[in-house]
Amino acid sequence: RVGEKLKVAFVGTFGIQNNPLILIEAARILKNKNVEFVLGGAGPYYEKAVKMAQDLPQCQFVGWLNSAQMNDILGSADLALCPTPPNVDVFPNKVFAYMASALPILTSSGGDLNEIIKKLNIGSIYTPEDAKSLASAIESYLDNPIKLKEQKENILQFYQSSGNSENIYVNYADFLLKMSAQN
Repeated sequence: RVGEKLKVAFVGTFGIQNNPLILIEAARILKNKNVEFVLGGAGPYYEKAVKMAQDLPQCQFVGWLNSAQMNDILGSADLALCPTPPNVDVFPNKVFAYMASALPILTSSGGDLNEIIKKLNIGSIYTPEDAKSLASAIESYLDNPIKLKEQKENILQFYQSSGNSENIYVNYADFLLKMSAQN
């Protein structure tokens, strides 16, 4: 990874529940670091985000994405952002797309997502609405590339065993067969 830029991605709605404006603020803090940010999606805060980042060449806005475009963006990223408002415990669907791409997740969410990230070591938690905390979390991956590698491996292992739809269907079919055999 020496000399490579660390790429942070956000995909989703630019709105109150998934407000990526904090990523623009963190990008400003990290403007002299080897980090780039790719933001895909649309929503009420999209134009504001673009305007906020107009002097930040490390921020790339790609607009609304279809499935294939989203997979391309996530496939080339190193980290993924899942911002949440303070005191909101959510587990957004985007987390599964991030996991499928083996991306460590940066979030301020509490609840189950927070617990899973900590328990499985598959990302970092930052303080809600605190750009310095998010910037520090991102910078920790620049300072420790082994952390990034380990978390990607942890996500792949977890996703392949628990999140992969083929495994889920096979396990469900096994369960149904066992249940029918008992009756």
